[in-house]
Amino acid sequence: MRTRILSFLVIAGGFGAVAQADFIPINVPGATTTTAYGINNSGDIVGYDTVGAISTGYLYNGSTFTKISDPFAADTYASGINNSEEVVGSYNTSGGAQLGFLEDAGIYTTITVAGATNTFALGINDSGAIVGGFTDASGDHGFLDDGGVFTLINVSGAILTVATGINDSGEIVGDYEDASGNFHGFVDNGGVITTFNDPSGPTSTQPYSVNSAGNIVGTFTDVSADVHGFLNDSGSYSSINYPGASLTNAFGLNDNGDIVGCYATSGTTCVSAFEETPAAAAVPEPSSLVLLGTGMLLLAVLARRKVTASKATRS
Repeated sequence: MRTRILSFLVIAGGFGAVAQADFIPINVPGATTTTAYGINNSGDIVGYDTVGAISTGYLYNGSTFTKISDPFAADTYASGINNSEEVVGSYNTSGGAQLGFLEDAGIYTTITVAGATNTFALGINDSGAIVGGFTDASGDHGFLDDGGVFTLINVSGAILTVATGINDSGEIVGDYEDASGNFHGFVDNGGVITTFNDPSGPTSTQPYSVNSAGNIVGTFTDVSADVHGFLNDSGSYSSINYPGASLTNAFGLNDNGDIVGCYATSGTTCVSAFEETPAAAAVPEPSSLVLLGTGMLLLAVLARRKVTASKATRS
């Protein structure tokens, strides 16, 4: 059984719309914290949970949690999954190094950029192209790993660049830090980079995932220092706020419009994960109300959800 909570998705700009959204909390049994980072079109979710000081990756199919733990890891963080159930992420070794990994049917392959002190993989598409970030002597950069061929990704003028997601068209999203310490989003389409910001987070916009339609989810910090998720649908921005949360991060998006992330009900550290299913019918709302609508809660409902089909346990 999973609890469903109905809330609202607020679309900014001109005349917006309020649409009913369905949030489902996700918690690994016995874990102190649970974070969801990626979701494929079958609804399989990957992320990590923490028990004490140890973090372990997981795959969740709606009913069963399967452990994802690189055999060389002290900690494992699963970040992305494609429709072939190939999983990418990163792990920390006992010696303190951070390395990326690809997990495919229980077989783990390490991903590391030549000359890097740290490498982390964040996203994978159905062709097996992988994006992420790494640190070397010159700083922090994004990368594309396409069949073992690495391409460097740097936003011009940035002091830090990270590639976080890639869709099946090869469109890449990520974020970068400018010289003033502000974070902005970017889209890399065949080497042509376009930057953007959520209108409510002009100094802190961090995209994490892009689907086949080019829709993007991520996180922004507003002028009051409150953290929200966002959905960028062809330039139309919607805030994502888990009901009653003090902060919400949106990390993963599939082609069905399902979104995953994490939230906190108090403080500034995520404690639980969530899945948000696509919004129901929208109701037009004047722009003045749209600007005030973020975080508005109307109804909480409990429902049962039956899920069939369990996948084989991975070791």
